[in-house]
Amino acid sequence: MGSGDAHKVTYRHKPGFLERVGQSCTGSLVGLVVFLASFCLLYYNEGLSVETMEILDEALNEVIPLDLDAKSLSNGRLVHVSGLLHTNKVLGDPSYGVAVPCVKLHRKVEMYQWVEHSTLKEIDEGDEIRQETTYTYNTEWSSTLVKSRDFAEEFLHQNPKEIPYEGWTQVADEVFVEGVKLSTDLIGKISWTHPIVVLPPPRAGSNAVVRDKYYYHGPHPGEPEVGDVRIFYECSGISGSTRVAAQERVSIIAMFRDGQFHSFPLRKGRAVEFLYRGSKSIQEMFDAEQALNTARTWLLRLVGFLLMFLGLNIMTRIIVTLVDWIPIVGSVITFSVTLFNLTLAASLSLLTIALCWMWHRPLFATSIFGVSLLPWFFSAGRAKSAHHRR
Repeated sequence: MGSGDAHKVTYRHKPGFLERVGQSCTGSLVGLVVFLASFCLLYYNEGLSVETMEILDEALNEVIPLDLDAKSLSNGRLVHVSGLLHTNKVLGDPSYGVAVPCVKLHRKVEMYQWVEHSTLKEIDEGDEIRQETTYTYNTEWSSTLVKSRDFAEEFLHQNPKEIPYEGWTQVADEVFVEGVKLSTDLIGKISWTHPIVVLPPPRAGSNAVVRDKYYYHGPHPGEPEVGDVRIFYECSGISGSTRVAAQERVSIIAMFRDGQFHSFPLRKGRAVEFLYRGSKSIQEMFDAEQALNTARTWLLRLVGFLLMFLGLNIMTRIIVTLVDWIPIVGSVITFSVTLFNLTLAASLSLLTIALCWMWHRPLFATSIFGVSLLPWFFSAGRAKSAHHRR
């Protein structure tokens, strides 16, 4: 171990065979809940995917280009426009003289602190399991306060009790594109950031110095000490002349009404309101939304499948517990049970997906249903072949 590291040894009871069987039986109830929850997630996910596709198709049929010369003709309509961001307010931090014409200004604060890392090693000692925990300590920059009083070895690794400066985000009250005011939700979609790498000199009397892209508070910027603080800035949505980046263009699809953009209501209580960075056509924006819908659908499908597999593993743990003490046989049965759970989870997940799509895309649903049965047809064929060889 290195200097100042800590080492802790504890012991925990190693459950016996009957105790492990009892735990497995109790855990089966938890596994059943997880198993059923996976069906709910998959069903909800497919329904949301279908609904989102239908809403995007409906919105695509409604949207029109915004006529900048006759805006009143587009009042109450779902419109598309591309234009430069503009605000009447310059955001800044008077403490350091930072000022940028942008939609959002973020001040980030980091402090140099001790951080504890732990590694656990378990050793089987018959009726007990020995747990050896090794704690190591490194100094790192962190934007959150690390409480050293919770360390296993605090004496040589004490952090300050608070970070002396706060991080914050300023947001422009009014943002416009082509003279039309953006809604709060559209402003919230301006999330990309630019680092401010050229900083003005610190104010007179400040104890800060400029180092790289930071205002540094500490005696030796090249050799940081615990408690040193550095402050840096990021901005979102450049809306004027600046050294950070050029004034930014965005593309919007939203409802135009009385000189402002709003969300456009659709059926089932859903609404659309899109903002993308750069100049995008109507079709490009809807293609991007469809891609997001597809990505979210596949992510939740994977989560649903993993939950189902986890639930089945917990439910069948009793089988593994009953045989894991038998040499070789235990390993073979454990592998077989895991493989069976994996196959069953995949098949049931695909079957659930197929049922959800049956009314909307019958051919797609039928093909998914066929794929869900392939592992069982394959297993049945192998079993039949093995029987004939006998």
